Amino acid sequence: MNDFISQTVKEVKLNIKSGPGPKFGKQKGKKVKDTVRQGETSEMMFTAKALIEHNLVVSIPMVTTDYDLVIENSDGVLKKIQVKSSTKGDGNVNICKGTGPRSGGCGKYEYPEGAVDYFAVHDIVYDVWYMIPRSVTGDKKSLRISLKRDGVYTPYKEDWSFV
Repeated sequence: MNDFISQTVKEVKLNIKSGPGPKFGKQKGKKVKDTVRQGETSEMMFTAKALIEHNLVVSIPMVTTDYDLVIENSDGVLKKIQVKSSTKGDGNVNICKGTGPRSGGCGKYEYPEGAVDYFAVHDIVYDVWYMIPRSVTGDKKSLRISLKRDGVYTPYKEDWSFV
């Protein structure tokens, strides 16, 4: 069974890098990628990694929430996780919500305090995960993960100790 899951995860990684989904039109001569599908794929990859490598219970909300997943550790502690991903390869990741009442109907706004415990940031280009506490990001709408040297978020790289 684990071989099947491992193979499936490898296939998902390949698809995410090669652009699995349909391209949605063009914008100034460029193809527009399906970022929703990219995000959903990263959520599945996070779930598989949490289940297989870290033996965590993962729950998926059945309604729209500020978080994507809930993980439960062996002590029964629950953490709300918002999964973010980037294919830019430059370390820039948006960690904000879309338009809504807090932004006056336009623009981006931060996740409210208490709505998310951790951002699981997936750098797809390097296939690396950062587990960044919401308390560390504060009200930032984006962050930059330093790829070539140590940065503010380096201590959270592949750090699953929060569970």
